[in-house]
Amino acid sequence: MPLRLVIGAATDRGRVRESNEDSVCVLGPGEIVDDFDALLAVADGMGGHQAGEVASQYATDKLQELFASSAYRDWVSYDPGRNDYNILVIKEVLERLNREIYDLAVRERKHRGMGTTITAALIAQGQAVLGHAGDSRAYLLDNGKLIQLTTDHSWVQEQVEQNKMSPEQAANDPRKNQITRALGVSSVIRIDRQVIDLHPGNVLLLCTDGLTNMLSDDEIAHWLMTIPDPQKVCSALVATANQRGGLDNISVIVARVLNGDVLPRGHWRQEDFDTQRLGKPLPRPAPPPAAPDESAAVADVAMPSPAMSVVAESPQAVTPVPVNTGTKTTNWLILVLKVGGLLALAVAESIIVGLVVAFVQEKEPKFPIVVSVSGLTFLAVVFAVMIVIALNPSLDDQS
Repeated sequence: MPLRLVIGAATDRGRVRESNEDSVCVLGPGEIVDDFDALLAVADGMGGHQAGEVASQYATDKLQELFASSAYRDWVSYDPGRNDYNILVIKEVLERLNREIYDLAVRERKHRGMGTTITAALIAQGQAVLGHAGDSRAYLLDNGKLIQLTTDHSWVQEQVEQNKMSPEQAANDPRKNQITRALGVSSVIRIDRQVIDLHPGNVLLLCTDGLTNMLSDDEIAHWLMTIPDPQKVCSALVATANQRGGLDNISVIVARVLNGDVLPRGHWRQEDFDTQRLGKPLPRPAPPPAAPDESAAVADVAMPSPAMSVVAESPQAVTPVPVNTGTKTTNWLILVLKVGGLLALAVAESIIVGLVVAFVQEKEPKFPIVVSVSGLTFLAVVFAVMIVIALNPSLDDQS
């Protein structure tokens, strides 16, 4: 039986970051080459001076360019007649994309060190072929159970696999953002691949860690099963992550599988969404914040248009990061230490001067003691001040 695929997507800067280094690619029916039904991808860039944004945008733009036509075939060296051809397509395309981002980083000094995670799903003939590198994730909601399909390439995940850390410890460890694999970091990369059979009622979710760091898997499953419209559930997930603090960029793609012919993205009918086909609901988790007004959520989230993989975000207020309130106290302490050091240096030099004068008096009794001591002490203090100013000319950072 043919399947119907309904897709929604959203990407958002969050509430803390100044820019959005996430990118998404959504090619649905009518947008993708006839060889496939859809291509979905999320990318989370890394690297300073907006280099991460360059890497993730390059990855999603190139995927859209390749799969909007048959251009992807030039990147694949295998026979299309092979049974595993789609797996080889995702493997070879992402491996070459890795090399292109790496070469770009090597050529451009300002882009050195940049890279991006990638989690992509190439959908055709009732299957999703996944390609993955980094800590973005793919999930499948199947019969009421949310299954994580990908494995994070991160330092904390390695500790979990070696039984050195529990999953709960990993989720709260400050080093959880240290990823061990990403596009563009090295000239060679290993892409994780797997094939997932899709059935009516399944929901495929791709997201960056800006979502999974803010919501638990149970909470994500709750939203997927509560809101049937993929676009609206993407907006609700992003809005909830922002309500929790929005500490990172947030990107979400949701593809719901239904009976019937594949429809273009965003085309759906209410009767298509039979809640019985979503499976038995999970036990309701600790209630997340109430769903925001959907119209407000949609206005606050940048959503891909049918003809583009990513659109510019609508202007948003950025929550200021708290400032260290101990700065003034620290600066006054530094000033006291500087003055104390100056006085100690003056005393030490006065003692040295006194010893020198005593030595001179012993050799030359007529040498004026008072004048010599006071004069040399004054010179010593002036000399000490000059040393302190020369070593640290700025004593005005006290505000």
